[in-house]
Amino acid sequence: MQFLRSLFGLFVFAVTTLVFAQDQVSISNQWWTYIADYDGTPGSIRIDMGMKKNALVAGLPFVVIAGMKYVTPLANGLPLPSELQRFNVISDKLILAVMALGPSVYVGTFTHKNEQEHFIYVKDINGVEAAFINALKRECDTCQALFKSKPDPEWNTYLQFLYPNQATIEYYRFDSGQSRTYRQ
Repeated sequence: MQFLRSLFGLFVFAVTTLVFAQDQVSISNQWWTYIADYDGTPGSIRIDMGMKKNALVAGLPFVVIAGMKYVTPLANGLPLPSELQRFNVISDKLILAVMALGPSVYVGTFTHKNEQEHFIYVKDINGVEAAFINALKRECDTCQALFKSKPDPEWNTYLQFLYPNQATIEYYRFDSGQSRTYRQ
């Protein structure tokens, strides 16, 4: 039962998280959340599915993967539903802190094993880590930061990690005009 509440909470998180992007980047706003197995435990990915058409956006050659570790009593490593509103507020501010530095686009979030990571493609990584760390300290001084950035001019992180494979899409029977439900 607690697992179902966690899944519902992650769905609510996915529906309510804001989308951030600079003006020059075309955003599809086709957000979708799915749960899949990662190393024997559930993980949740929230992704802008429509960005596949815009992958390789000129001038955004780096991916920033920034987030936080959290504590949960759930053995599956997912956050408690009661924590999701707090996560939403913190996440929104962290994403904005990174995106305020220059051209960028937020493409998704991965939640798994007591960690939540946000994926943002940026033009330049200078100052990004410091801005992220400062924002996290302001919002949650007890949270442990997760941060990495790397060149990803071909958007492989988005296309090969965040974007669901065909089996996952079929499992959920994804169709942009239909509801997305989790089958047990």
